[in-house]
Amino acid sequence: IGGSICFAKAEKICGRYWGHPLDVESEPFLHFECCYHALLAHAIEKGYTTVEPGNGGGTIYKVQRDRGFEPALTPSFHLIQDAELRSEVGRLAEAAALCEPDWVAPQRTAYRAGQRRPF
Repeated sequence: IGGSICFAKAEKICGRYWGHPLDVESEPFLHFECCYHALLAHAIEKGYTTVEPGNGGGTIYKVQRDRGFEPALTPSFHLIQDAELRSEVGRLAEAAALCEPDWVAPQRTAYRAGQRRPF
């Protein structure tokens, strides 16, 4: 009915893609089960120290923060076979790398690593 794919290395696990058949109505809360609940349960079971649930642009950073995750800059690697498109994507990536997006600024959150205080 649906699922997600995550990538793990060392003590970090990153969620990246999720989906369900387009010709079938999505089950309520399936996205959150696949992308958050199951991801966190797996991370706890396997002892990962960092969970990055992924990003999709737009308002996803607010959604992540609402669920206790601080958005993080993550590397992205792509194979672009068309030389002209590869050149343009490279130019845009270089320009984007010169500035830090405003969403990476720390927010007031109880979930920031190393800053938890006992209640």
